[in-house]
Amino acid sequence: MSLKYSERASVGYAALYASLNEKTIFVEDAKGRIIHERIVESIIGPGRVRRIIPLNGRLPLLKEWEKNKLNDNNLYILDGDLNLLWGEEVDGTNIVQIDAYCVENIIINELNFRKLLEDYDLTETQTEEIITSIKVSISEISDKCLGLFILYAIAFRIRKIKTVSDGILRFCSQIKIEKNRVDKRKRELISAIIKEIGFENFKNQKELIKNNILSSSISRERFISGKDFILPMVHKIVESKAAYKGPSTILARQLSRHVRPNDAGNYRDFIRRHFP
Repeated sequence: MSLKYSERASVGYAALYASLNEKTIFVEDAKGRIIHERIVESIIGPGRVRRIIPLNGRLPLLKEWEKNKLNDNNLYILDGDLNLLWGEEVDGTNIVQIDAYCVENIIINELNFRKLLEDYDLTETQTEEIITSIKVSISEISDKCLGLFILYAIAFRIRKIKTVSDGILRFCSQIKIEKNRVDKRKRELISAIIKEIGFENFKNQKELIKNNILSSSISRERFISGKDFILPMVHKIVESKAAYKGPSTILARQLSRHVRPNDAGNYRDFIRRHFP
């Protein structure tokens, strides 16, 4: 049975081991802890981190980091979230904002899916059909939902409007995104945003975010939530075509077994700096 600690107890646990010069990594989400663990192990090998502790969200993590900015025994990993679309970064030697919407984006790629499907009794033709379906789905999500996420990023700063928690499935019929449903939600968001900040501010902010995305080296799908948008769609594909059993959270953990350092981008660089 795994033990769960409160935020206060978790921070105290890290402080207890600080004198031993053992590093503790703090992350946002408890569901992503194992994924972080496997990413870190892929970069530096096992046994070099004392513990990876989730702090239940971005704000609690930033609050704890503010107290420990100069303590390199504590490392802090932030998801990119909607801040990524704004081009915002966090400045500190012991903190990094990953160059992906969330940690799940790091494990979503063709090679990891191929490795996963090796465990299933599939013909080569069946495997290629599933891989093609996954690639088409991710491309479709990028094409149809990036504009939605630009609106989410603007709405996020207003704080009154529901954003990514919508999830992808409300826009889907079976394993297909219905463009008319996405467009309807975009119209709702635009109306709500303009009501709060006016048309000119909306237009300027939208242009700023578009320019940030265009000038970035990050692939388009990494600006879209892997956890709430891409993974649920891919989960449906492997359920229907590979007879996969289990929730999308377990699928993510299985994919993370195959993660490679180069998948992790600036997360890899950050970890290597602290574990030479």
